[in-house]
Amino acid sequence: MPVPGGGVFPQIPGTDRTGGEDMTSLSVVSYIERINRMYRLIRKESTGSRAELAGRMRVSERTVSNYLEELRLMGADIRFSKTRNTYYFFNRFVLYATFEARIDADVLDDKKKK
Repeated sequence: MPVPGGGVFPQIPGTDRTGGEDMTSLSVVSYIERINRMYRLIRKESTGSRAELAGRMRVSERTVSNYLEELRLMGADIRFSKTRNTYYFFNRFVLYATFEARIDADVLDDKKKK
């Protein structure tokens, strides 16, 4: 699915990689929070190395690489400065993250019966 700024909808960890129904709302929120945190650190140009960024975010270096790639797929031109030891946006990238939840009527009816 296309997103503003180009690219495709990011594949979400813990799912069929397209945001399928097996994903819990908690993991969606967690994913959005992590991507947003990385975005803010890059925006402030205070990420440190990939290993340092992984430590700050409490994820693996591989996860950091995956998130960087997902931001790139959304249109971010992310580069690393060896002199400043930080990732930074080379373009004017803005992250728009939205979350929509839908509760099926059957779930609501079950709660009313209890």
